[in-house]
Amino acid sequence: MLVEPDARTAARAAAHLYARCRWAGVTPRSADDCLIAVHAIDGRMPLLHRDRDFVLIAGIEPKLTFVPVAQ
Repeated sequence: MLVEPDARTAARAAAHLYARCRWAGVTPRSADDCLIAVHAIDGRMPLLHRDRDFVLIAGIEPKLTFVPVAQ
């Protein structure tokens, strides 16, 4: 069963993840990528993507699992 996350909690978590990336010297091209990553982490779902930012974010947040799509 999927539960809709609280928007404020998700936004705070995404901002924190973005800050952690920046502190580690990684700049995601879009803060929205951090929000997407937070939802994937909270839902314990692998993220299907074709965006290099998620590879960088996963290097900072090991709970993010993903399935890359070939280009």
